Amino acid sequence: MAKTIRDELKDKFLAAGGSQADVPNDHTIRSMQKALYAQQGGLNENLTNDSQTIAGMVKAENDLAVNSIASVKVSPKDPDDTIYEHTVSDLQENVVIRDGKFYGKLKYVTEGALPDRWGAGHFLAIDLADESGDTATYKIGHYPSESSGFVEFTPPDDAAGKVTDKYNQKLYVFKTVDGVEHTQVFDLSGLDLEPATETE
Repeated sequence: MAKTIRDELKDKFLAAGGSQADVPNDHTIRSMQKALYAQQGGLNENLTNDSQTIAGMVKAENDLAVNSIASVKVSPKDPDDTIYEHTVSDLQENVVIRDGKFYGKLKYVTEGALPDRWGAGHFLAIDLADESGDTATYKIGHYPSESSGFVEFTPPDDAAGKVTDKYNQKLYVFKTVDGVEHTQVFDLSGLDLEPATETE
């Protein structure tokens, strides 16, 4: 008798180190997929509502390679630090990240290395770190941006990008390991952009 899809998933589960006692007893393909997903290192927090379907679980299994890549640590630069000859406190105040969204105040900057290159405006300064030890390549950038695109970096590093449209722009951080790309997207809409008239 040919094996069912569930039987094949069960074989993979047991071969990966799962025990017979942990085999789901509801005899559905989806529950067996979920058990195998967990056995391979998948996390429930990475499952979406779509994972209630068989197709959704297949997608979750395919995303395992991405989910296993550690995120780049993104944090606002310390106010006393410098970046591109600017003291960070001259660029921003009380900037924090909560649940992937930036909050705080960006000052309107008219002089110095950043506006000399990109024009007067608001600049977000961040630090980038990655302690996972993976052999990886990295890129960062705001999108849409004023033609700078995504640029390569090697952590630990820092970056300052121009924020021109906090509602439509996003900050993207890409980390690629063995051909698999892990993407982090940060919302900029929580930032308060100081009006130009305050510093002119």
